[in-house]
Amino acid sequence: MNLYRRKSGRWLASYKDPTTQKRRSKTFRTKREGEVWLAERHADIARGEHVAPSAVTVGDAVEAWFADLETSASVRPATLDAYRGDIARHIVPHLGSVRLTELTTGMIEDRMVRGMVADGLRPTTIRKVSVPLTRSLNRAVRHGLIRSNPMTAIEWKEILPKAEKRPKPTFTERELRRIIDAAPSDEARAFIGLIAGHGLRVGEVLGLRRKDLGERSIEVAQQASKGRIGSPKTKASERVIPTLPDFVEHLDAARTLAAGKDDEALTFADRRGRPQQSGNAQSLWLWPAQDAAGLPRTGWHALRRSYALMLADRGVSPIDARDLMGHSSIEMTADVYQRDSGAAQVERLQRAVGRQA
Repeated sequence: MNLYRRKSGRWLASYKDPTTQKRRSKTFRTKREGEVWLAERHADIARGEHVAPSAVTVGDAVEAWFADLETSASVRPATLDAYRGDIARHIVPHLGSVRLTELTTGMIEDRMVRGMVADGLRPTTIRKVSVPLTRSLNRAVRHGLIRSNPMTAIEWKEILPKAEKRPKPTFTERELRRIIDAAPSDEARAFIGLIAGHGLRVGEVLGLRRKDLGERSIEVAQQASKGRIGSPKTKASERVIPTLPDFVEHLDAARTLAAGKDDEALTFADRRGRPQQSGNAQSLWLWPAQDAAGLPRTGWHALRRSYALMLADRGVSPIDARDLMGHSSIEMTADVYQRDSGAAQVERLQRAVGRQA
């Protein structure tokens, strides 16, 4: 292994590749950087972990990982779309052309992570955006393209700003009734009422068939996303939900809408019988109802959070609440659906979780 200073002032480090017997070299700004690089290569060779440099780039690795993911039947279309967007917006523009064998933790921090921080992305969003890169590099390690994943050494706490807790929007039961009553159509009232009275995810409502609507309960056996039907989010999401007594009229309204349809037909479908789009339902049904009721606009999840608070207010145990919501853990039921206002309902649910621990 050699290290010497060039006329330009930079340092050239080189060593003989034990696999190809060719010399590998790299230039550095300081002698110390070159010494560290050579020491790392020497250690790799001694451990038998040396990986020969290749032309494979980060972009190539991410593309290969995503191609594998697309063939997996367990990945939802919405998840694929989210990953595809994150890769195109945040990963490829900053790191796509970098060779895998030259990628470092510092490069990821400086080129990608700090850039997202500067753009004002929230810490939780940045961590989610980084998932495709982490998994792509894990795949590269398994295939022998790199010896370790540089994502594992990122000091997230040092780089990311402290996350600010934002109150999650919820509505009281009276406010939910105002929203439902102000909905622009019978179909909109039934749709909003089903979410409010059963705590359904919007995709679960969009996937409801006639046969899923019982007299006083709803069975969740599938969901719709991006106009496509698929399995529920998790195994825990497959459930039967009894209707809250004060919301039975909205289940009856949904059953009336589905009357005369085939058992497999969707309750809320477009003119061609395909699932409605959640964004269209939000802009055409939910927001006009909230505007007419004089309440702030939210997404569908605010109704689901409000349902969780109604369960707690009715004294429902945390285990039963978890099952009704289709969560895989009690902690998610208690923590994700809390308000920063210190509502008594949430406090009771959290105390109950503490007793269950």
